[in-house]
Amino acid sequence: MICKYPRIVAKLSLVRITTIPQFPTNLYPYQTFFHQRGESMQQNLGKLDRIFRFILGMWWLSPLAPSFQIIWLNWIITIIGWIALIESFVGWCGIHHLFHVNNKNQ
Repeated sequence: MICKYPRIVAKLSLVRITTIPQFPTNLYPYQTFFHQRGESMQQNLGKLDRIFRFILGMWWLSPLAPSFQIIWLNWIITIIGWIALIESFVGWCGIHHLFHVNNKNQ
């Protein structure tokens, strides 16, 4: 494929024109997850769901979070807390998108 805008590369007094490579879009499998039926991360979380995720995320990231003797379990709680907090701000949940659940109007 030829790019629209070639760039000029000078090398030892030789000037040659090269193009910026264009990668085929079918190499990225995550595009099928995010772009099903023309949708690109539209909000699928309702107001109450976002409030609940914000409270859960803040609780699990605070010193009041449950702590266990197993270190990896504490890391999982921290990761879930961050995911819940980010989803509350963005208003989009990947699991809801995967199962075609939309709570936006509730």
